[in-house]
Amino acid sequence: MYNAAMTSTDCGDPRGIDYVRRTMDELANLFGVSSPLHVQQRLQNLLDSIGLKRSLRELGISAAADIGLIIQHGFNPERVKNNPRLVTEESLRGMLERIK
Repeated sequence: MYNAAMTSTDCGDPRGIDYVRRTMDELANLFGVSSPLHVQQRLQNLLDSIGLKRSLRELGISAAADIGLIIQHGFNPERVKNNPRLVTEESLRGMLERIK
């Protein structure tokens, strides 16, 4: 989980990493799990239970060129500023590669 691996150097929230970690722990509590990483599993199970596809391959996106197009046409540095961890083109590419 991208945000769970946040460090003090890539925290984009002006309230700081401790605030973000407390908030993520609160979310885990709301989901009834022990950690933010377990929230991810809970959400994946929910998506599976309602039949939503979770991999890019299932959506017909498999080539590195396809991922490049997603980044080229879909990555907006201004829009990702609301994520608590800084998102770069490189980090987005890594996320997309992991969900292939």
